[in-house]
Amino acid sequence: MKKINGIIYAMLSSAAFGLSPIWTKDACNRGTNSITMLLSRVSITAIILFIYFLIKRVDFKVSKNQLVSLVFISIIGYASTTICLFLSYNHISVGLATTMHFVYPAVVTILMCLIYKEKIHFGKILSIFLSICGIYCLIYTKNMNINFKGVFLAIISGIFYSIYIIGVEKGGIEELDVLVSTFYITLITSICVFIFGQFSVGIKIVYDCRVFIDAMCGAIFSTLLALVAFVKGIKIIGSSNASILSTFEPIVSVIMGIIVLSEEINLSMVLGTILIIISVIFLTVWEKIREKKYDLSQNSF
Repeated sequence: MKKINGIIYAMLSSAAFGLSPIWTKDACNRGTNSITMLLSRVSITAIILFIYFLIKRVDFKVSKNQLVSLVFISIIGYASTTICLFLSYNHISVGLATTMHFVYPAVVTILMCLIYKEKIHFGKILSIFLSICGIYCLIYTKNMNINFKGVFLAIISGIFYSIYIIGVEKGGIEELDVLVSTFYITLITSICVFIFGQFSVGIKIVYDCRVFIDAMCGAIFSTLLALVAFVKGIKIIGSSNASILSTFEPIVSVIMGIIVLSEEINLSMVLGTILIIISVIFLTVWEKIREKKYDLSQNSF
């Protein structure tokens, strides 16, 4: 039952992350830019958590080693991921960038096997294959612009995100409260994004009520809830399983795009959605079977 909770956390996180393009697209249509929205999301999340800590008198002190790990995970992991993905959009379509970015479930699984000797079972391999095929179908368009620099940046963003995911599980911050680790990650990321924004496209603040609502929704749902749920999922089912389940994210983005932004639906999207759902169900059932086998082996002693 515990692993099922981890699966629910991972899928809840991917659903929350999947809502991010909706807030961002709406805000950009009203005059801001995506890097400003990203800065708003992480900085508002850090402020919310800081206020919560003060009100609840939560001790959010960390050791020097934990701080070093948090800085590394935040800069090399989360901040670098978002910045590289953002840069890739300047050279290739969002759809192709997303496809390339989602190499991270496979990268996480391979790195966990090579570095931490985690076993790779058939169910995990098949789930990765089905989910990658599903993502490609989901966001495939005939007008995909293939640009080496854009593809490279998108793949690098996936590799950086793999480092973030593994760092959360194995980076020495496992014992930290999930809200405390999220606070430091969003705080450090906001500093990195602000510096990047100032030296690139610029920070474009728009004084509009709807933009403020988009920023708050992006912070609460697509950052705070998404990050907290993802870390909880990783702690229960491990980084490789959580990363595979996060492929549910583009389904939410596409569905919300159809509902909210009146985007068109086609056969490729339907096929991609079915493949990802099958991969998620397959991994869930496979993990449930393995959990039962483990419980039976423990009870036999």
